[in-house]
Amino acid sequence: MKILISILILFLGTMPSFADEMWKAKAPNTDHVADWSKADKRDREATDYFLKNIWPKLRKVSEKLHGQISDKTGLSYNGKMSEREKKAGVVVFPLKIEATLPWYAVPTEKQIASRKVILYAAQGQSEAFAIAVHSFTKEVKVTVVPGDLKGPGTISSKSISSRFSLSYSMIPRSRKKVATRQMILLNVDSWKIPKNRTYEWVIDVHVPADAKTGLYKGPVKVMADGIEVASIELTFEVLPIKLSDNGCRWGSFMTPQPGNITEAWCDINSRYCANSLAWWNLDNPNLTWKWDGIKRKPLVLAKLRYANGKILSKKDKAKLPTWIQKRTDGPYVVFTEEEVTGLPIGAEARRAYCKKQLKMKASLGNITPELAAWVCYDRPGNSSNFNKDSIKSIAFEENDDFKRFDKGMKLLKKHGFAGPITWFGAGGPTVPWETRVLSQRFGVKYSRAKWKWERAVTPKNSNHVWYLANAAIAKSLHEARKKHDWPEIVWCPCDESFQYKGVTGRAVPNMIAEMMPYVRMYAPDTRIYQVVWHTKKDNWKGIWQCGVMQKLKKTKKGKTSQIYGPYNVICTNCPNDLDRKTTWESGGEYWVYTFITATVGKFYSNRFAFGLNGARHSAALIYNFADTSRIHNITTETDILKSHWITGQYNLNWYFAKDPKKIRQADLALASHAMLACRSGMVDRKYIETLRRLAYKKKSIDDIAFLEKLPTAIDKLGGAGKGGVDDFTAEITDENGVDKLRREIALRIKKLLSR
Repeated sequence: MKILISILILFLGTMPSFADEMWKAKAPNTDHVADWSKADKRDREATDYFLKNIWPKLRKVSEKLHGQISDKTGLSYNGKMSEREKKAGVVVFPLKIEATLPWYAVPTEKQIASRKVILYAAQGQSEAFAIAVHSFTKEVKVTVVPGDLKGPGTISSKSISSRFSLSYSMIPRSRKKVATRQMILLNVDSWKIPKNRTYEWVIDVHVPADAKTGLYKGPVKVMADGIEVASIELTFEVLPIKLSDNGCRWGSFMTPQPGNITEAWCDINSRYCANSLAWWNLDNPNLTWKWDGIKRKPLVLAKLRYANGKILSKKDKAKLPTWIQKRTDGPYVVFTEEEVTGLPIGAEARRAYCKKQLKMKASLGNITPELAAWVCYDRPGNSSNFNKDSIKSIAFEENDDFKRFDKGMKLLKKHGFAGPITWFGAGGPTVPWETRVLSQRFGVKYSRAKWKWERAVTPKNSNHVWYLANAAIAKSLHEARKKHDWPEIVWCPCDESFQYKGVTGRAVPNMIAEMMPYVRMYAPDTRIYQVVWHTKKDNWKGIWQCGVMQKLKKTKKGKTSQIYGPYNVICTNCPNDLDRKTTWESGGEYWVYTFITATVGKFYSNRFAFGLNGARHSAALIYNFADTSRIHNITTETDILKSHWITGQYNLNWYFAKDPKKIRQADLALASHAMLACRSGMVDRKYIETLRRLAYKKKSIDDIAFLEKLPTAIDKLGGAGKGGVDDFTAEITDENGVDKLRREIALRIKKLLSR
């Protein structure tokens, strides 16, 4: 017996070492269940706003395009049906939630013959199906009403949402072809379906977290002009499972910053499973700093000009003495107040001296009168006062803007956004990037025009000042997080940094690596985020970008070092096994972008992109690009033809601002069919992560082996697209295979729980 036990221990010790274990998400595990108790009221208010203020304009535009969308429009169903349906002039048929229909679709007899739906879900999960109605003789007023589900207990009809899925025609932004657009989910009592139109209702079952497990049954009744014409029988199995995200996160890019977050925004995203977000721009939160450190020293800035005011040529600039050239910083020559004479006190008083010769003290160095005439006064400046000691006093000013930000962070946490959430500190700039917001905050401010700043610090100290500025930001975030119990914020100092060089010619990835010791000094747990865009760059010699930036090498002394890291997070829109492997080996976390399209017929792709594809690449976080609710909320003054929501390609939810002047504020919100697809994908991934946790906890060799082979199995079902903004959408090649895989994962979890 002892020998048998020893062999068993040895065998368990050599179980398959699932490669993806090394990617383990750094975020905390949560089993958050969204609150749907107020959903009917909130969705009704948003629906009423849409129907009153937006739909009349949208419908007018859409109707004009109907004739262009398909040569099949205007067709009617004329197959078998029940007597009640024939009398009412409509036919009714259930649909898998993935099988979305355009408004001009005509059902088949096989679809009409179906009257039963079978679903399963975990405790606390929401799972949906659709009921479609086709009108073939006249306009009909249709209502779809779910009843209670009876079984081991009762799932009340109050826990089952019925949402009308409105599709319309529009020319998508940047495209010329008319398409059926977002299926916006409306909370209406009924909808009038014109002749030869097909619309669907989404029936969404929200299983209580404490629901008794087992089989439930109940009807969903369809009424036409107040008379029941069909009843769909729903059989629903509640599995003895509580889903875990295992630290994985899902969200959208280009969302509102936390200071503009509202209850409506949080509610709609939480209900559809989002638990992360990424907002853009360091100056977006309007946070300010208090700084009790060293005061800035005033400077005098000159420019090199001819008598006619034109800037000196490079050829003539070379004629200046070395001591002048050493003082140049871009277009400026820098002096202290003590080094010049003849200027009045105060910036306003000095305006009259602009472009006039600056009188420099003779002790500075030799210069001929002719050359000295080229040194002209331009404006006042300030020296940087950054040093390691002065940073200690920097912190966020806890003013009204900070309080709004703090309120938003707490609201996110309440709705299950456990972190990380992402702050994009700066985008890909057209000017040297370290002169952006950070240097605006902390460097020498020379000039400002159209929000583009001139070089903020000198070439000698630009890197050092930029490093310290980043350290100051990180320190402020670090301390505010601890004090106010915020979710983790993962910071992106520069979007697509591999494309840029700093003022001094240093590659930005190298600068970030050099910056990190400064950041670690003041904010030890701050994580840095790097986005990698598109596929390959010639200047990287064909190697995938993540792999290059994270690649490990040996130094001359034989020690292991990183070339470009240490990025704690790599996020790409082109998932790649080499990228992932090198990111993991360097201790980083791997995230991916995807593009969730809002057109009909893409539900399977959207679900796959947010679910199985994320599991295939072991992405700890998946962002959709882009849910640009930051400045595009729909108001009563929205131009329908220009709205990102109505013509946009990648937006998931509709956000409404009641006041046209407050377009950043999402007062009301509605989900689209695309958001429902994302939720389905997130749930698919949660099943996988739940199985993963159980398999290792119970040391199930068979299930660990299954998980090892899962990426290969997913590859056979679909792909992640080619990369790039418009074509990174998942493609499904085997819809039935996807359904079988989901069911097998659920059954494996169920079996493990019974052991």
